This record gives sequence, C-alpha cells and structure tokens, in this order.
Amino acid sequence: MPLTPTQFLDAVARDRAALAVGQAPRGVFTCADCGVPLQETVTGNRPCGEGIHLCSDCYFDEFGRELDVHPISAFRVVRGA
Repeated sequence: MPLTPTQFLDAVARDRAALAVGQAPRGVFTCADCGVPLQETVTGNRPCGEGIHLCSDCYFDEFGRELDVHPISAFRVVRGA
C-alpha cells in the first residue's frame, strides 16, 4: 500500500533523525568497520562480498594497508645490460 504524502514526510523525518544519531534506518547498510550508516553520496558504500559493506574511508584505509604489505610495482625490462 503506497504512503500518503504526510506518511512519506514523517518517514523521511524519522530516517533523517536516525541517521543524525548514527543509527541506520531499515534497509540501510552500515559500515562493517566503523558502523556508520552508509549513504552513497556522503559516506560511499563499498560492497566487499559476503554481505559486508564498508564506507569509503574504511575501504581505502584497508586498501592502503594491503598496498603497504604488497606494493604495486611495474615490471621493468632492462635491455642491453
């Protein structure tokens, strides 16, 4: 059953209030590391498989730690050496 405009505005207000205090409304993913409710345009939402979602900050922090352990290096061919 569709919501009336008043019910919709009430639901939006409840969701905004929940997000303001760091609680995820129903149907919103939270970051697996820091627990922040994920909003694509604000925090990012990086699905990492098996139902795990991370905010962009936690995703790139983890990615940076992996790069520190396994740096990306270009394969160099030295000719005439």
